[in-house]
Amino acid sequence: MNTPTEIFKEYERLRNFKLSLGEKGIYEQNIINRRFFYGDQWYGAGLSSERPLVRHNVIKRVGEYKIGRLLKDDYRIKLCVKGINYTNKQLSDLNLACKNASNGEIEFLKTADENEKRLLSKVLTDYFYVTFDRLKLSEKITSAIKNSFITGSGIIYTYWDPFLEDGSGDIACEVLPIENVYFGDEKEETVEKQPFIIVASRITLQEAKETAAKYGLKDIRIAPDYNDGKVLLLTKLYKQNGKVMAVSVTEKAVIRKEYCTNLNRYPISLFSWDKKEDCIYSDSEITYLIPNQIAINRLLSANVWSTMYMGMPIMTVNGDTVTEDITNDPGQIIRVYGTNEDVAGAVHYVSPPDFSNGFNISVANLIDSTLESSGANMTAIDKISAGNTTAVEALNDSQKISALSLSLSYKGFLEDIALVFVDFWLNKYGKRDILVNDDNGCWHFPFDASRYTNLSFYAKAILKEEKLSESH
Repeated sequence: MNTPTEIFKEYERLRNFKLSLGEKGIYEQNIINRRFFYGDQWYGAGLSSERPLVRHNVIKRVGEYKIGRLLKDDYRIKLCVKGINYTNKQLSDLNLACKNASNGEIEFLKTADENEKRLLSKVLTDYFYVTFDRLKLSEKITSAIKNSFITGSGIIYTYWDPFLEDGSGDIACEVLPIENVYFGDEKEETVEKQPFIIVASRITLQEAKETAAKYGLKDIRIAPDYNDGKVLLLTKLYKQNGKVMAVSVTEKAVIRKEYCTNLNRYPISLFSWDKKEDCIYSDSEITYLIPNQIAINRLLSANVWSTMYMGMPIMTVNGDTVTEDITNDPGQIIRVYGTNEDVAGAVHYVSPPDFSNGFNISVANLIDSTLESSGANMTAIDKISAGNTTAVEALNDSQKISALSLSLSYKGFLEDIALVFVDFWLNKYGKRDILVNDDNGCWHFPFDASRYTNLSFYAKAILKEEKLSESH
């Protein structure tokens, strides 16, 4: 079932589905969206470089506004063993227990009791932020969310790097473009319910052979599938008996045989910008903002072109009556020989199209309406008549709903990342001291994964200013 041929058939099927999304398919549409976001908005227009091409980047303004508003919410992750909670009233006792643990005075029972589980919850919460800083996760989360605005989906992929921690191994993360991730059931919106996930990457022929040799596969025959000398590597993740399995292949060769990752969760965290019903691939706002952006650019360019040529109009010269060299310098004297009619017809200035004052107002209104309809201009409420309370409430409510939806997705994204980390700690760490940085300073907790593998955890993203709740 997981031979190279079968995996590539699955990959082609899922790729064809992506090609069918929208009018242009996910790949071409995302290329266009990226160009428009970063300002390359006249690509393919075929216009002369001599003509002024204005870029008033409304799309980037919308994106940066919404992303900034989303990230300003300072959520803090709280990890807890299910059924065990700790509150503000218990924090002083936990801090004392942590201090004792840091001094090597902690004593464990044969199995973890409630106090140990409560202590473990706090320790792992603190250790999450130690790991968060080590991985520079804030930058990766920002990058993933920006990807989601541009393409509809942002992904953080967590994997095990055996070379970290002096060869003991540790968690590593990277941001993946949605174009490289293929979900086995495109109608299933939940990552954990997917039958399988394929992660695609392009690597050199040498890298493929070295990876295969590393896992005991030598003398394999791999041919580059593109002119750049690279091969397409597909890593398939699927679940078997509750554990995540993996296998890596090229089109005709196995690079790493099927193996058990020992994980219970897929190590893929998905942030969806604008969820679609019955589809795991989300829409991007940019796709629907592009027509407005094109109209704004064209109108402004025409206006700038008109203004330039009103001040520096194009000169046409009758070559039969004007024989000397002509420039467009102000005050130039042109010698013309002949009749008065010859003089009158020797030089002519081309008048550009004239734009009324209403044109500029229309362009400004188009920009404002684009920002307001995207919820990226919070001053929109101020522009509505103070007496029109219905309009004020409708606009305010629509912006609140949009912001709330994104905020809930962001919270879920952070919680999912935290649970993926816990999954790695419980199933890959074994026995080791883990660094904790809390009110007691930096200290090491004697972590033994074998004591906790049967525990279930939940993660809760809480605004930093919020107090820990007494219960959930």
